[in-house]
Amino acid sequence: MEIFGLIWITGVALVFSTIFAVILWFYQPTRPFSLSVWTTPPIAVSSLILIRWLILDRSPVCGPDPEWDRCPSARDNAFTWAAWLLLVVLVATVVFVVQKLVTSYVNTHLDRKLQPSTAIDDGQSQ
Repeated sequence: MEIFGLIWITGVALVFSTIFAVILWFYQPTRPFSLSVWTTPPIAVSSLILIRWLILDRSPVCGPDPEWDRCPSARDNAFTWAAWLLLVVLVATVVFVVQKLVTSYVNTHLDRKLQPSTAIDDGQSQ
């Protein structure tokens, strides 16, 4: 059942990030960040849940219920938060660079192919 919660909260994050990315797309100075804003929140939410599940499943039992009473050490908590933060920053950076590369390619190569030809047709070509 927990996986359905993960899917649901990731979907909610995707909906809100889509709305925010569309708003950023129409505001010219923030357009280079729109793909990062669209993809990073769902990945951040799902990875946070998965990383925290991983650390909790591997922690020692500290209460009467072995399923729910797990107590990770402070070092493990700090490590998982640092790993999650590094993952989120890395994803946002990679997506930003990919968007810059795609935009650069479109602006240099595809714009030339889409522009009409400037050659004058005198009607005598065979």
